[in-house]
Amino acid sequence: MVLRTLQTLGPLHGYDIARRIEQTSGNLLTVNYGPLYPALLNLEQEGYIASEWGQSDNNRRTEYHKLTRGGRKLDQEARDWEQTQPFLRVLALGAQPRDVLRLVLGEGLTVALAGILAGLAAALGLTRLMSSLLFGVSASDPVTFVVTSVALLLVALAACYMAARRAMKVDPMIALRYE
Repeated sequence: MVLRTLQTLGPLHGYDIARRIEQTSGNLLTVNYGPLYPALLNLEQEGYIASEWGQSDNNRRTEYHKLTRGGRKLDQEARDWEQTQPFLRVLALGAQPRDVLRLVLGEGLTVALAGILAGLAAALGLTRLMSSLLFGVSASDPVTFVVTSVALLLVALAACYMAARRAMKVDPMIALRYE
C-alpha cells in the first residue's frame, strides 16, 4: 500500500503516506504511526524507496520518501499477481490448462476487438481530415484498414497467449497457498 501510494502521489512524508492509506480504505484501516517508520526504513534498505530531507507545508524539516525503480518493479509484480489470481483459482477448482488458455484468449480478444472497432469508427470518421495528408492511397482504402486491423489482432493474440502460458505454468495450489 505504501508503494502504491507513492506511485500515485509522488514523494510524501510518513504522516501523509499514513493519511492517504487511511483515506483510500474509507477509514477502514487505521495506520499505527509507530511501526510505519521502521517499515519505511526497511523499504528504503531493500531499495524500493529513497528518501531525502525537505520542508513540509508548515515549514518543518521532514523526510520525504519516493519510489525507486526497484519499487516500481515490485509494484508491477504485485499488479501482475492480482491479474493472475483469478486464473489460478479456476485451475485450482479443477479446470484444465486449455480452459485457462481459452478464458484468457477470450477476454483479451474481446477487448482487442472492441478497440479495433472503435479505432475503425474513428478512422472512418476522420477520413476527410486525413485525405489531404495521404499520397497514393485514398483515406478510406479498405486494404489498409483490413491489414492494420489484422496486424493489431495478431499482436493482441500473441500478447494474450504469452500471458495465458505464464498463468498455466504456475502450480495453482502452491501459488494460492501464499495468497
